[in-house]
Amino acid sequence: KAMSLGWYDPLVFDQEGYDDLDDPSFADMHVLCPKFVAFRGPARRRSAVRTADGGEAVVAFSASHYAPLLRDGLDCTAVVRLNEASSYDAEMFEREGL
Repeated sequence: KAMSLGWYDPLVFDQEGYDDLDDPSFADMHVLCPKFVAFRGPARRRSAVRTADGGEAVVAFSASHYAPLLRDGLDCTAVVRLNEASSYDAEMFEREGL
């Protein structure tokens, strides 16, 4: 269906860009179709934990991290909250034009 709608073309699919957005340490985000992006959702602030090998695993990013990815990289114009209102301040996206 995605191919028939022109949403996916294996000849021009950006695997590196997909992998970057999929990476939990960068965005943990997926473009489901041109007008819908799913992502873990922002937190009030970035948080991280240490992994067993001493590295850092990002648990959550702030809206200010996601805003440029959504606005500039993915050309999004709106964010619809599906998580609790207490998880982040919506004005963070609004200040970024989303």
